[in-house]
Amino acid sequence: MIGVCSVALLMASIAIEPADGAQSKPDRSYLDFYSKSGTLLKDVTQAVAIVAGGIYFFSQVGKGFHVVDISISLVCKRRSEDTSNDFLSIEVVIEKGPRGSAEVSGVEVQVTQNNAPVVGSPCLLTGCRRLETKDDGRLKWGNYCGKDNAPFLNLTPGDRMQLATVFRVAKLQPCKIEAVLIGKGWRDAPFSQWRAEAVSLPQEPKTLTQQLETEDLQTKSGS
Repeated sequence: MIGVCSVALLMASIAIEPADGAQSKPDRSYLDFYSKSGTLLKDVTQAVAIVAGGIYFFSQVGKGFHVVDISISLVCKRRSEDTSNDFLSIEVVIEKGPRGSAEVSGVEVQVTQNNAPVVGSPCLLTGCRRLETKDDGRLKWGNYCGKDNAPFLNLTPGDRMQLATVFRVAKLQPCKIEAVLIGKGWRDAPFSQWRAEAVSLPQEPKTLTQQLETEDLQTKSGS
């Protein structure tokens, strides 16, 4: 068995031995094949990655991923002023979602009764404007930055802003409150709007028992 293997190896060495005067040249065709295959695979992989990235980007845009995510809500409280009027306090709560930053360019509030604006409505809330500062760092109250000096406040992801105002309204009539926020996501982006609405109902009139209790308390406090 060992002899047969030795003969086979000898014949194989003779078969591959180059002819006299010829130089042995290794066959590198398989190296060229693998090199070209690797380059082709790299190009195909990059093309697939670019296409997949484009599909993902446009699918996210279609889902609104790049739209500025701001939420706006209202907190309204109504208290009696006299026999004819109530005070209506309005708090506008603005919250920024997790996607990017936003510039709050303005917030307006309108209060209507019987389909007509009340006195002082609509009202522009100035709390979203940036105040000027003095050389010592203190604020100049009432002096707002001009358009060339970043006049509006920015909201970063997770930020929360609360603005407030108050109106005098008729006592026995319901009120409709509307708040509109104007802002944008970046400097040259178009303006967008966010809205919130609420209704404030008149306070229920006091019953006779409640009136007697109030008078009794006033009498005790006076004595």
